[in-house]
Formats: sequence, structure tokens, C-alpha cells
Amino acid sequence: MSSLLRVAFEGLPPSVNRMYRTGRSGTRYKRSEVSDWQEETAGKIREAWNKEAYAGNVEVHIVLTVKGSRRWDIDNRLKALLDCFELAGVIKDDSQIWGIVAYKERGKKDGVEVVMMEHTEIYRK
Repeated sequence: MSSLLRVAFEGLPPSVNRMYRTGRSGTRYKRSEVSDWQEETAGKIREAWNKEAYAGNVEVHIVLTVKGSRRWDIDNRLKALLDCFELAGVIKDDSQIWGIVAYKERGKKDGVEVVMMEHTEIYRK
């Protein structure tokens, strides 16, 4: 398995519970603060990548470091983050993500570290 990208940044991704809002007409839309976070994060990822979009399938290993003793679901933090890799042009479509390994850990400040690797098929018998 070959590592394609390693990127780290401060702060945590927004929770999927806070990503969308329903307007008076019943239309759902992404909150502007989430779009802003994704644009900023995609920019950091784009700087680290600086190549054409990868065409193969990938696996993503994520460590979410949290300061303090807050409780939250790890899966709620992944959607906004994973969408940034397509937005940054690292992959053409997030359907290329065939594997995800995610961890939470306590630390001195909130942060994220991501390693993206080429996906290798796992054959089960």
C-alpha cells in the first residue's frame, strides 16, 4: 500500500448534525459556516497535494484529536472532511474512497491528521 498524501490541520470537522439547515420552504441547504470550513480545509489539502486528481481507489486513515472530555460520535465528523478531498481535486469523486479507518484521541488541542493511500483489494474466502 503506497501513501499518496499526509495532511494535518488544527480544529475538528463540523458534525453532520450541524451541516444542513431546512429553510421555511422545506428546502435543505448546507450552512455557510460549513461551506467556509470545507473551502478552507480543501485549500490546505490542495496545497499538500498539488497534482492532478488521483484516478484510482483510495483508503483514508484519520486521527481526530480532541482537547478536553467532550463526547461526540466519530462518524458524524467524517462526512464534511471526506468531501474536502474531492473539493480539493485530490480525487475525482468520493466514491473512490473504498476504505476508512478513523480514530479519536485526547490531546492538547483539537486537530485532524489524514493519510490517504492507494487501495488494495482484500479477498475474503
